Amino acid sequence: MKNLKDFEAPVPQIEKLSELIFLSSVILGSAGEIVTMIGNAKNGKQIGGIGEIGLIGRLSEGCNETFEKLNLQGVEKKWDLAEWVVPLEFCYADIKGKLEGLSLKTGIAIEDMTSDQYMTDLVMPLLEKAINKMLWRFIWFNDTAAKNVADGGVITDGVDLKYFNLNDGLFKRIFAITAAAPLQRVTIAANAKATKAEQRSALYTKGVATGIMDAMIAQKSPKLGAKENVSFKMTEAFAEALRWDLKQCNQGDMVYTEAKDGVKLSKYAGYDVIIIPVWDQMIAEYEDLGATYNKPHRVILCAKGDLMVGTGSKNSLEEFRTGFDEKAGTNWYKAKDTIGTQTLEDDLIVAAY
Repeated sequence: MKNLKDFEAPVPQIEKLSELIFLSSVILGSAGEIVTMIGNAKNGKQIGGIGEIGLIGRLSEGCNETFEKLNLQGVEKKWDLAEWVVPLEFCYADIKGKLEGLSLKTGIAIEDMTSDQYMTDLVMPLLEKAINKMLWRFIWFNDTAAKNVADGGVITDGVDLKYFNLNDGLFKRIFAITAAAPLQRVTIAANAKATKAEQRSALYTKGVATGIMDAMIAQKSPKLGAKENVSFKMTEAFAEALRWDLKQCNQGDMVYTEAKDGVKLSKYAGYDVIIIPVWDQMIAEYEDLGATYNKPHRVILCAKGDLMVGTGSKNSLEEFRTGFDEKAGTNWYKAKDTIGTQTLEDDLIVAAY
């Protein structure tokens, strides 16, 4: 792709920003549909989850009963928040003459673009989308120990690690939880195939995708039934294979409904299913191992409340400022906040990958 400042000048056919074609990208779903967002979180602050009172009720001793301590059970975790920043600057000269019909100021005022059409109709909508995509990456794919493929990691070679090692995302946490508790993991054999084509085709065998889903249900903790907002979360590639398999097994079809911003909803065996295309996009873009992708098929069964994301502010999308540096003649945009992920009841999470 070309930077806008490198476009041939002028571009007379583009008279208004509304005529620009926004290049295709996967629509990002709302992170709040998948996890529990907790604003005003503090780094190092304890997260307490109250469970049940332990065993009570025994044979009476008659008079002078022996009293026992109340055994109130729960889970204790802590926030580990990292500070992120998005500092950007741009100059009017980058687009001068590129978009002929663009309404710019004149004279010395032309340099200040903080309130003109370019900023409001082009830059800000794209920045909001970019921040949303950034948050998806922080929440799910980041890893403080991230390495590129050439160095033994899973991050696509050529991708700058500074965008991935800020914090530990939920995939890293869930992979660690299920590696330590094998009964909470179901293996997707297709992920281990030798080529990308084989990784895809291996799921398209009758009984494979439905078998993975049924195994996850069978391996879940009985306590999960008492939780609210329990659902399957999955890559779109796995969802399509599951839909195909249901038809092959004469179990009907998966009916999709659109949720917020492209996330799709369906049902399986009475459970809600949340299909997340942005996972597929980020795996293909950022976890390309060369011949294969890193775990292109992923499914998680858990309650929304057990996947937590803490932010220092109430809403990270609103934590930004714009301004104009008169001396340098540059416009700037800056966003900053803190973010961290955590799981609550680890024993209630089942994952397939």
